[in-house]
Amino acid sequence: MSNYTAKRGNTTERLNQLFITDGRNRHPVEILRAGDIGCMLKLKTTLTNHTLSADKQPVKQVKPIEFPTPKVRVAIEATSKRDDEKMSEVLAEL
Repeated sequence: MSNYTAKRGNTTERLNQLFITDGRNRHPVEILRAGDIGCMLKLKTTLTNHTLSADKQPVKQVKPIEFPTPKVRVAIEATSKRDDEKMSEVLAEL
């Protein structure tokens, strides 16, 4: 299935895998219809807010999602290798 990114003009991407998600699980599907939310893997030039359509069926560009500006930024850094391992375990659980 070959699609192009409308926002980028004539940039073409080949879609190999199309999924719907259910938590951590991915379920492969053949088609998404208007209103469906799905995900694709291994896209090289397509980014968030890009609109995809079939090669010969261009669509009107969808209004991009406006993400809010973050209010708080926090960074943590381990002081020892042991703390780093503990943080890795805790973050993996999140």
